[in-house]
Amino acid sequence: MIAASNAKRAGTAADITDAVAFLVGSSASFISGTDLLVDGGVTALAAG
Repeated sequence: MIAASNAKRAGTAADITDAVAFLVGSSASFISGTDLLVDGGVTALAAG
């Protein structure tokens, strides 16, 4: 899975908590009704 990702590394807890911190912060105040995939690009590569 690591080799299949754009990031070429395993995800960490910080990768998830950084995404959560962004979503609960004011920078994301206009974002609604979307999915934020925190998977190192695996889903994007699989779709293409």
